[in-house]
Amino acid sequence: MEGDSSAADLHSNGPKHFCYRGHAGLASWPQRIYTLNRAEVHRAPRALHERWFAGKKDLRVLQLGQWREFSTAQQIASPMDSHIEVSGVERFRDMESCKNLRHVSFRGISRIESLPSSIGKLRQLQVLDLRACHNLEELGQGITKLDRLEYLDLSECHLLVGMPKGLGQLTRLQILKGFVVANSNSRDFCHLNELTKLEKLRKLGIVIGKMAMPMEDEFLKLGEFKSLESLRISWGVLSSAKNGVTAAASPRHSVATMKYALPPNLKKLDLHCFPFADFARWVRPTGVRKLYIRGGKLATFGEDEEEWGAEVLRLRFLSDLHCDHGRLRRLFRNLKLENTEIHECPNFIRGGMDLGKDDAGESAETHGEETDACNEIAV
Repeated sequence: MEGDSSAADLHSNGPKHFCYRGHAGLASWPQRIYTLNRAEVHRAPRALHERWFAGKKDLRVLQLGQWREFSTAQQIASPMDSHIEVSGVERFRDMESCKNLRHVSFRGISRIESLPSSIGKLRQLQVLDLRACHNLEELGQGITKLDRLEYLDLSECHLLVGMPKGLGQLTRLQILKGFVVANSNSRDFCHLNELTKLEKLRKLGIVIGKMAMPMEDEFLKLGEFKSLESLRISWGVLSSAKNGVTAAASPRHSVATMKYALPPNLKKLDLHCFPFADFARWVRPTGVRKLYIRGGKLATFGEDEEEWGAEVLRLRFLSDLHCDHGRLRRLFRNLKLENTEIHECPNFIRGGMDLGKDDAGESAETHGEETDACNEIAV
């Protein structure tokens, strides 16, 4: 990024011009950008006063939150480096005047409990990043009016109990992360059957809370997502500060016995806190090319030797898994050593094969896949 802005600069006359290198998506957008980074918010809170948005009709990109991911270890070592606070949605009341906003990120901001009603008037918005807004409890109906939205990230918003009904109207949506599966008796929330209308949806991440009571056929609807290529499912999120692992909560009877289906064109399946012991009794991901399983109760891939198609396999933090390298090779005939990662699986018999990666390698790879919204959508 060229140019150095301070809190005082934000009050000067005229737009701020930045040149972003290495971000193909942003490079093609108009270069008139207003931004507040972490230092500015902390050192001069008045830089974001209640009338800051008024009259900024040329504002295209607002990156108010974090620019990069912070690992659990980094957050513990330097908590203030990753901490951003903005109190009160009244600070965003004039956001509706920013008619040309294309990209809004509140990623990692604390004390935002709900979205301002004005968010629904940003009809040109394509990217909305709310990842790790830990105090966010309610999205509101305004978000369902963003009919040009292509990217919506709600990951790590642990206080959300459901998504507003009407998300199925966002027909341009390509990527949706952090979709919370609501209880079946919640009529005001969106359910997976509504999302089957999204014909352009390529990536979906869903969260099944430890108290979730979904509809009986909720997860069979996943088989109707024809365009979906990447799916992440997280069960019962319980964070562990020690190593960043999330432990699978004991599934309720309804969730544990429900039937699942997978999208027909799925290429990548990422499972967090997998709550079942026998993978073969869940769904066989025979056409999936990338299979990631992190945390949970997985103990076996089953007794038969049916071949699975995965070419990339990552197994992490599976203390109950009893397997060996030979069995993996028989199950995953297309698997290559360099595409196999076994980490913190104490009962896995390696047979002299080095299949692990250190945490630094994981962090870098994860960042490459998760952080850049502009590289994930067709701008």
